[in-house]
Amino acid sequence: MIRHISMFTMKPGAALEDNIAALARYLEELPKLENSIIASRVQVSVNPGLSAPEGAPVAFAQVLQQIDFATPAAAAAYPESEAHRALTVFSADMVLKVTAMDFITEDLKPI
Repeated sequence: MIRHISMFTMKPGAALEDNIAALARYLEELPKLENSIIASRVQVSVNPGLSAPEGAPVAFAQVLQQIDFATPAAAAAYPESEAHRALTVFSADMVLKVTAMDFITEDLKPI
């Protein structure tokens, strides 16, 4: 199994908390749009306004997404999927940066 983790750093502004909520709701529905996702978890920061100066070696994210895929091939195909493209369009005006990684989770249970 492959676990994909994405940490979304939101654009600052007056709509920050509304944007965090909207993105979290969208991510929670993502498995309905992409059948290769076998498990999903979305969490939001308890400190959404926390930020670091531009160029700092540390960054703070406001939304965390964990999704599991049954196979490496399914995980590799996800970035080009219609569901991922739709997520990119939906979040373009509210997300500053996404940091992501995939790793093997043979010793873990699905989320």
